[in-house]
Amino acid sequence: METVITAKLSLNVNAEELKLLEAVSCAYRDACNHVSSIAFYEKEYNAVNLQKMSYAVLRDRFALKAQMAISVTRTVAARYTKENRIKLDKPVFFSLPQCDQVRGRDWSIDIDKGIVSLNTLEKRIKVPFSSKGFEKYINKDAVFGGAKLVLKKGKAFFHVSVTFSSPDFIVDERKVVGIDRGIINTAVTYDGRKTRFYKGAEVKQKRAKFKAVRQSLQKRNTPSSRRRLKAIGKRENRYVNDVNHQLAKTLVAENERGTTFVLEDLSGVRNASCRVKRKDRYISVSWPYYDLQQKLEYKASLAGCSVIYVDARHTSQTCPHCSNVDKKARDRRKRLYCCPVCGYKGNDDRIAAMNIYKRGVDKIRQTD
Repeated sequence: METVITAKLSLNVNAEELKLLEAVSCAYRDACNHVSSIAFYEKEYNAVNLQKMSYAVLRDRFALKAQMAISVTRTVAARYTKENRIKLDKPVFFSLPQCDQVRGRDWSIDIDKGIVSLNTLEKRIKVPFSSKGFEKYINKDAVFGGAKLVLKKGKAFFHVSVTFSSPDFIVDERKVVGIDRGIINTAVTYDGRKTRFYKGAEVKQKRAKFKAVRQSLQKRNTPSSRRRLKAIGKRENRYVNDVNHQLAKTLVAENERGTTFVLEDLSGVRNASCRVKRKDRYISVSWPYYDLQQKLEYKASLAGCSVIYVDARHTSQTCPHCSNVDKKARDRRKRLYCCPVCGYKGNDDRIAAMNIYKRGVDKIRQTD
């Protein structure tokens, strides 16, 4: 079984090398904005056609190497998805200095020496890298793909696509964990025997503070407040990303190899805002469920586990003992479920996790 991850390498560059990387990253970014304007105003989103329309300019005006000029058109075309085209009222804008590089043409790696060779506008340079946190993925068994050069706060980073073999997964209905995702409890798990609660109160409070600061800055509407507003948004994204990373890592670490994690299919959660009070919509609808499941999927794959999805309807309104469905059986204020038929009681999130677990087991049995 193959797994693909993005390994983030820190490049140890001197002042001259950093200047070369900044030049190529800024040129690539500006070239992307040039092609993006063509794509938007000409209504042309095909990478090959964009290449024909802009290749000469990318080579002459932006001094890009041949492969980089081709990569620019593909980078831009990838941002103009069918969904994005409908929403856009101006060209997609690339703000951060960055540069996509093709393995074998723009970059190569020497694992033994710990060196990455990179193309710049002037010459090719070889720089040492640090793979802290990704050491086990940077080895001779891995297959490297495309990469992205990113510059942030005077530092250079190299994000590399790595494909490698992960343990084969064997389905075992005795190793199933149902996971209910929420806000009060970020996750509640049930494995047929015990229940674990992962509290989300601290995360909710932190995001509420971010929201309050944003509202205050939006009212001021000054150049400095807008800059601060942008910085706050990035900080919140980093915080939420770290929370989901830690939660997914914990869920995988606390369960053995061969575990099947069962999640609700929440593909329609963004359309549920009409059923949520206005004051609660930001927290409810913007909660990063999809980000968590993505992280869980790849971390589970690396550990020889898997993730499956089941119907999300009535998981908190169904009795796990007698299967009676009653909307009134759930008291949201008290966080309690009480079945009017058999009298079974329990925390409503735990009830949901139990039902998700049962549906996961049933799905596994049906596919055997």
